[in-house]
Amino acid sequence: MLKAVNEFEKEKQVPFITQTEQLWMNDGIAVGRQRGLRDGVRTVLRVRFGAPGLALMPRVEKVTDPAALESLLDAIADAPVLAALDALLPPA
Repeated sequence: MLKAVNEFEKEKQVPFITQTEQLWMNDGIAVGRQRGLRDGVRTVLRVRFGAPGLALMPRVEKVTDPAALESLLDAIADAPVLAALDALLPPA
């Protein structure tokens, strides 16, 4: 019986993750999220506005806050004209 309990406990142990490893994982997730949002912005700019829209990507690359990138993505989808996005982006 004791052997069965010990085996069960060994199977259910969660591997230890150091604080540094957790920070690396969180940083990787954040970087991946930013990259994904920027890819989404690039795609919507290309589809909606073509080459002139893609010309804004250097300014989009300066945006690092994921919430700002999400807002930008929403704004691009609703923008009547490309000039409507100018105020949402950092200067060139």
